[in-house]
Amino acid sequence: VQVVMGVLTAAGLLFIGETPRFLESVGRSDEALKTLRSLRCGDEALAAEELARVRAELEEERRAGSATWGEVFSNPHFRNVVILGCTVQFFQIMTGINAMVSFGGTLFETLGVTGLASALTPSFAFFIGNAIGSFGLVDRTGRRSLLVLGMAAMAVTMLVGGSVALASDAGGGVLPEGPGLAVLIMVVGYMF
Repeated sequence: VQVVMGVLTAAGLLFIGETPRFLESVGRSDEALKTLRSLRCGDEALAAEELARVRAELEEERRAGSATWGEVFSNPHFRNVVILGCTVQFFQIMTGINAMVSFGGTLFETLGVTGLASALTPSFAFFIGNAIGSFGLVDRTGRRSLLVLGMAAMAVTMLVGGSVALASDAGGGVLPEGPGLAVLIMVVGYMF
């Protein structure tokens, strides 16, 4: 299933053109305007207005110049932003969500879900959770509160799921149906 999606994505990339911003940055203004016009349903005025904004942004970036790595780490503002971004990314990885998504199919088979459902459920739960979080909740609740509540919910679901699995493990590698379903719900909640 994953190979099919990868092949479809790779094939789709053959039909994707360059972005208007890139085209304008390399001096291909006519192509940039044509791309914007097609993205804006043929509205010439809207495309020209947007291209003017792209030009203004590119000019502002040229005037500002670029920072060297030395400046990034010597300027406290830049350094703090980089450290904060790297720290958040580190802790996001350390939550184990990548392992849960990557090995979710194997985990779900251990919990008694077999066939196509065991392969698709982890990815589907992760997709739905990300869609709701990024499109529905972030702007309403704010990033910080969503991050704190999400971490707490992930901790609770892993604690409950692990406790149930530990308490009901018969040593055969597959949990009984009831505890397996409880752990399954906790894993989906963790991904969500």
